[in-house]
Amino acid sequence: MKFLFLTFFAAASASAFGVLPKITPIEHASVLLTYSTPSSEQPTFYFYSDPVDQKSRNIFDGLPLADMIVITHSHPDHFSPPIIAKLFQPTTLLVAPADVAAALTAFNETIGQRVNVLANFQKVSFDHLPFAVTINAVPMYNTGSNPHHPKGKWNGYVVQTTTASTTATPTATTIYLSGDTSHIPEMDNNF
Repeated sequence: MKFLFLTFFAAASASAFGVLPKITPIEHASVLLTYSTPSSEQPTFYFYSDPVDQKSRNIFDGLPLADMIVITHSHPDHFSPPIIAKLFQPTTLLVAPADVAAALTAFNETIGQRVNVLANFQKVSFDHLPFAVTINAVPMYNTGSNPHHPKGKWNGYVVQTTTASTTATPTATTIYLSGDTSHIPEMDNNF
């Protein structure tokens, strides 16, 4: 049995800004996570996952530029270099598997230089943002005799945001962006 997961799991009651991010589904697996605060203490942070516009409806027109983009894999329903270029600004951080990074570099070298390449079970942390972000690459694949998404090639992501709080306990949020995957054993064992 094949499942398509677009899973969001909030592991805490508050995010880095004290509230859960606003989750805006855009199309298929494209989603915008908006981290903001009721006050103007911190800038709003815009985080996209798998931004695509398969039907060329200009659905990203008017949306904010990206502070961060993660791409799970190189299939066109999850990866669109022109849309990434539309959302890109010089400070945008990107996280992607190796084949996506190579394709982005071939499309636009400036964008390609901003990609942090991750394989399964690797992670990258950014603590110079308005809050700390750690992105853990987790397996994303299909099971069965003819897997459309082979094991070990592409990533889902567990995104953790954390910041110091005025109380003794830091605030944190964990969100799982699964990509195209079956229910795989790693989900039960590792994240």
